[in-house]
Amino acid sequence: MVNVPMAVWIDESGRMVRTPEPAGASDTFRTMDRKTYRMPPEAAAEAKRQRKVYMDALRDWVANGANSVHALSSEEARRRMSVPGEQEALAGANFRLGLELHKSGRKEAALGYLAEARRLRPESWSYRRQSWELEEAGKAASPEFWAAVDALGEAHYYQPIEITGMKQ
Repeated sequence: MVNVPMAVWIDESGRMVRTPEPAGASDTFRTMDRKTYRMPPEAAAEAKRQRKVYMDALRDWVANGANSVHALSSEEARRRMSVPGEQEALAGANFRLGLELHKSGRKEAALGYLAEARRLRPESWSYRRQSWELEEAGKAASPEFWAAVDALGEAHYYQPIEITGMKQ
């Protein structure tokens, strides 16, 4: 999982029915006025619509289980999954070590490991935002965050969800 919010649907038998996805979140937040924190009405309405589509799909799965059109086959779930490679595993180890060092009061030592986690896995907004916040309160929503979002250009902050009724 590289961002929040993220969700995974797992059925009663422990099978992953939907792989990690942004749980109804979308890039509409990028239209926000950064001074007032307000979104244009049409963007706010689209964000609300996308959350509703996602929640309706979740409710359909809860009601219909494996018969839900939103439940992925095992083959489709495997196709959508990516197996972490060595670099992602090393990023995770650096991140967890940084968190533990920070928790034990060794902030300066922690910051290097957190920076290395971000370098190894730059697509992880979770690593970025959590480590920025540990560096300095408020940094996770600072101009540095918005500069990183802007640097994406046309690329997505939240990966589009492949679900019936969802458009991105």
